[in-house]
Amino acid sequence: MMAIAHLRVFPTPPTPAPGPWRAADVERFPDDGYQYEIWHGELVRMAPAGGRHGEIEANLVAALRVQLHALGRAYTGDTGFLLGQDPDELVSPDVAFVRHDRLPSVEKRRRYLRVVPDLVVEIRSPNDEEADVQAKLQLYVSRGVPLIWSVDPRSQTVDELRQIGEPTGRTLEGRRLTAHSDDVLENAEVLPGFRLSVHDVFA
Repeated sequence: MMAIAHLRVFPTPPTPAPGPWRAADVERFPDDGYQYEIWHGELVRMAPAGGRHGEIEANLVAALRVQLHALGRAYTGDTGFLLGQDPDELVSPDVAFVRHDRLPSVEKRRRYLRVVPDLVVEIRSPNDEEADVQAKLQLYVSRGVPLIWSVDPRSQTVDELRQIGEPTGRTLEGRRLTAHSDDVLENAEVLPGFRLSVHDVFA
């Protein structure tokens, strides 16, 4: 299992906040073109992603929506998920999927979603530090996300992490899928009926 690495220091906006950062603080930030997350109470600032990143995100969201619309909802990277509090864990996965039976009511979905997604996808950007990538994946693992896809456009690979077993005794399994083979993204337990070739992720 991956260990949480030391996070880089990110510049913070001038908005004051006592103690650890909270989701309510981020909601008050002005729109400055950046995206903010909170990892273990620490503020993380992210620059807008590039075009290739957006293409891959669109491919995955479209496939999830078309194939699993009756099962749940697919979300883009603009959506905030509050995975836990004290300290707050606020993240915006590049792609996420939540089954209908686990979604909060429509009224409660007007703000950050207080639910752990069934699937999260993180698409690597050229300027991503490996320590930050691994730290965020570990955050998802620690919060019980059952299925995680880490997508690398440069190598055209998808690293899949899935948690199996009961919450008190889960184990983590991983595998690497590539676009240069016949590998397919599918998981009958978390995403029943979903099937997408890795090649089509990068098409």
